[in-house]
Amino acid sequence: PAPAPAPVPSHVMLAAAAVVPTGQFLPPPGSAERNVALQNEVTRILGRGPRLDEFKTASVGLRKGDADIREYVRLCARLFGSKFNSVFAEMVVLLPSLELQRSLVAAYMDVKGSASTNAWGAVAIDLTTCPCGQVVRRTDLAAHTAAHPVVASSDFPSLPSAPPRTKAPQFRREQRGWGK
Repeated sequence: PAPAPAPVPSHVMLAAAAVVPTGQFLPPPGSAERNVALQNEVTRILGRGPRLDEFKTASVGLRKGDADIREYVRLCARLFGSKFNSVFAEMVVLLPSLELQRSLVAAYMDVKGSASTNAWGAVAIDLTTCPCGQVVRRTDLAAHTAAHPVVASSDFPSLPSAPPRTKAPQFRREQRGWGK
């Protein structure tokens, strides 16, 4: 079995009083090299030919919003076979669209739950979602968190405080019946 991911060191954990900006993709560590390695792995697994062309066409359709996301996940599982989990996880974390990342993970979970194929393997994909909304590998979480442009809540303006009340407000109860 794969070793458990290292815990996130306390010095990189986000404080409860911090605000994490959302919607901004932060490339994972070594993303340029990882992207080249992923492309090489995809080509090695699928070969140069109709399977690679089918994958590329489906991927372009997905990025354009023309493809059904669950069908895309099924196609990837069929094409990559036993290598699916590792290839799929790396594809997701390198994808710069946070919305598409989360949609792919949700589709993966839906399709995996209803799959009768063994392509999913015994090990689940090693991904987590940061509070900012980005999907990252658990092993990249510490670096991702440290790269956040965290804004302390003390940097936001505060409203002036109201003067203290000396006694509780008194509410007058009116003696009215229904419809009067």
